[in-house]
Amino acid sequence: MINSCQSDITQLNEDPKHPSVVPSSNLLATGLYQAFYYMYTGSVNFNNYRFFTQQWTETTYTEETNYNLITRAQPRSHFNRMYVYALNSLNQAMKNLPAELNADDGIVNNKWATLEISSIFVWENIVDTYGNVPYSQALQAETIKSPKYDDAKSIYLDLIKRLDIAISKINTAKKSYDTADLVYKGDMSKWKKLANSIKLRLAINLADVDPATSKSVAEAAIAAGVIDSEASSFSLTFDGGTFSNPLFDDLVASSRNDFIPSSVLVTPMNTNSDPRRHGMLFENISPAKVSSVTSNVITFSSNIPSWVTVGSKVYLYADDTTATSFIGNVISSTSTTITLDNMSMAVNAENLLTFDYYKGGTYGSQNSYTSNSHINPAYKRANAPAKLFGFTEVQFLKAEAAARGYNAGGTASLFFSSAIQSSMSEHEVSSTDAAAYIAAHPLDAANWKKSIGYESWIAMWNNPFSAWNFVRRLDYPALQTPPNSQIGGVPYRMLYSDQEYVVNFDNVSAAAAAIGGDKATTKLFWDKF
Repeated sequence: MINSCQSDITQLNEDPKHPSVVPSSNLLATGLYQAFYYMYTGSVNFNNYRFFTQQWTETTYTEETNYNLITRAQPRSHFNRMYVYALNSLNQAMKNLPAELNADDGIVNNKWATLEISSIFVWENIVDTYGNVPYSQALQAETIKSPKYDDAKSIYLDLIKRLDIAISKINTAKKSYDTADLVYKGDMSKWKKLANSIKLRLAINLADVDPATSKSVAEAAIAAGVIDSEASSFSLTFDGGTFSNPLFDDLVASSRNDFIPSSVLVTPMNTNSDPRRHGMLFENISPAKVSSVTSNVITFSSNIPSWVTVGSKVYLYADDTTATSFIGNVISSTSTTITLDNMSMAVNAENLLTFDYYKGGTYGSQNSYTSNSHINPAYKRANAPAKLFGFTEVQFLKAEAAARGYNAGGTASLFFSSAIQSSMSEHEVSSTDAAAYIAAHPLDAANWKKSIGYESWIAMWNNPFSAWNFVRRLDYPALQTPPNSQIGGVPYRMLYSDQEYVVNFDNVSAAAAAIGGDKATTKLFWDKF
């Protein structure tokens, strides 16, 4: 009876609904979700990458587009999200993992590698956002209350070593986590490609500061196998219910019309007649109401916009949350009529039609929401995916590697064209239009930084952290200081968290001195030019 009572008492101390040890699978899912959400968000309260690249601008407020990083404490918010919510979750999963494991070494190593590669991906973001950061003494709050800041290049080199170890442990014949792996569902061949792709990106960032290491690491990563298709891209699809895409939260659920594409992005795309505009932007400027339709001739109830001409594409306009539908191409027009080459779908009286005309707001100034183009509704769905590292980016990295004289397995021109073609496919551009654009915009071998810099910036427009890396490393496009910049230029890094100056003053002050000052205009160690 005594033994029985003791057993019952022990069971009473266990709460099955609130386990004392959280499964590593839950922590992996949490870490991935937090990393994706807060690297991808367009909120003015967090990383502001979309403003750092000047691809978005604001309508009502202008503090963020003029780089006020103090009022909303974005450096603190991003620092905490990456360390506390993403890295700490993954680190705790590593600690909890051994108690969960059975004798299958392949699955054991695969789970460990999944957690390790996920952590390294977050570490890369932190270092490339701030510079020197807490690393070797980080995530040890039980014993180290004030962690030192490590040299950013040393962190880079250690991340490369860690990737090599993780890759060596992967058994592609076995899976790891299943549904808890929100990206690859335990497919270790894809995790291996991601790990090599991260190595490639770290290596290319080192190109101007350590060319020998850059070359050897980049060539090894490419030879070992990087992301080689859209299917192996590092992309998370939100469920649209419990977990919504952050752009849905920022642009739809909030019922705010604060953000629009900037003219810095839209104007050169207009100049180049870039066929990706329809996939990226929303044709919302001056929709025209249909009066009648006879065969392929459409008559409007009033004059159509002056920019409609032969070759203009015509779309059925819905609203700012529903994608437009392609109707046909204009082959002739008058002030109130258009004749189309075909009618891909029925058009009726009272329908609103719009045309492939795009206008961006002035960066850093107040803008009218209704008078400028908007973000394509496809990006604003609650269940839209967020891609943080894709095939298109890898092709640009390989193009840059080849342009620098590395053995990338092909020519810079070949990878450059492949990258643009991949970007066109992402935005559902026809093969004819894509081929015409690529032929008209080949790689300029004598000025490859400008070619790759501009085209990667366009292609990475919905992956702003990657776009920011290309811009900083290649110095193209040459972003201009906004009219009321509060940092005296454009940002090359994020300021350190203001909380660090309260709880870790000596170490953050030493780090600021080591990098040349805690300023947003201070360049990272790899940004030499």
